[in-house]
Amino acid sequence: MPVTKKFNKVNFSYFFTTAFLSLLSVFVFLIVPLFSGTVPSVKKITQQFPATPTYTLEPQPQSDIEVILTNNFTYGVGVILKDPDGKAVTDQNNLFYYEWNMADLQIATASASGFTTGCPYGIQNPCPNLHADIKGLKIGATTLTVNAYKTNQTNIIASTVFNVKVVSEEALINYKVKFRGINSKPANSSDQLILVKGYNNNSGVAQDYKEFTVNGPAAQVNNNGVYTGYINLNFKLLNVPGYKLCFKGPKHLQKCFHDITFGRGQTLDFTASPLDPGDLPLPQDGKADQTDFNYLWNNRGSSDPNVLAKGDLNLDNSLNMGDVNLILETLQTRSDEEGW
Repeated sequence: MPVTKKFNKVNFSYFFTTAFLSLLSVFVFLIVPLFSGTVPSVKKITQQFPATPTYTLEPQPQSDIEVILTNNFTYGVGVILKDPDGKAVTDQNNLFYYEWNMADLQIATASASGFTTGCPYGIQNPCPNLHADIKGLKIGATTLTVNAYKTNQTNIIASTVFNVKVVSEEALINYKVKFRGINSKPANSSDQLILVKGYNNNSGVAQDYKEFTVNGPAAQVNNNGVYTGYINLNFKLLNVPGYKLCFKGPKHLQKCFHDITFGRGQTLDFTASPLDPGDLPLPQDGKADQTDFNYLWNNRGSSDPNVLAKGDLNLDNSLNMGDVNLILETLQTRSDEEGW
């Protein structure tokens, strides 16, 4: 007997309800916004493209350089090309080249070159023009610009600038000293001739240009009794550590100061340790002794200009017990300090 399936009212109602709600959802989401003016938000996806690689040029040995104005002197500089990660670009074959542009060719020139044997900074052969020799032509300041390019391209990928200063072969060194017993400007406003000696003891003995002697010009005194003078030193003496610098006044024992490094245009202040008076120009013999003391004692009260020139230690235009007392203090020292 055939089976006849009866339609279930409950199932039909469930199906109808589900279909109706689905259509209603579509209507609310798609149709209603057309009338309300609102659009469902959709997350925008933007594709990220890598930035253009940025190279840098690092100046070697530094960006500020001094070039000595002399026929036999050139200053070598270089650059290191670095990638965006800050690492040196070691393989530059057929990739990069450099140009060097001096702003003022009347002050200095730059001769760019590669390296015939061995590349610096770990760069592989062949080396591009990442080195130049700078020659000074006259005293002054200028700039040297270095640009890096990729081969067969005209756009600069990196650039750096050297500040170039051309200076004289002789360096001016200023100094300040005091003489014990002179604490204000002397009555006769006397300048002093000071003998300056320099020694370098790094190796135990003076070698070649590392020892020098300079006599004058006269140091000028201010209202506080401070004497300021200067000496000119060859550039080879600069930036060399370990110098001993000694000063000797016209009526004074030599006094030395240690561990000095000379720099161009510097002022060395030694006023905290005044020079001791007493080695009188009878002539000077490198010590203050009985002979010097007797001269002062026997000429107390003298107004003779020749006597005052030799024995007036505090420069008050008289030879008196003030000068005698000064040499009595010095007699505890007696001799010049040695240059070594």
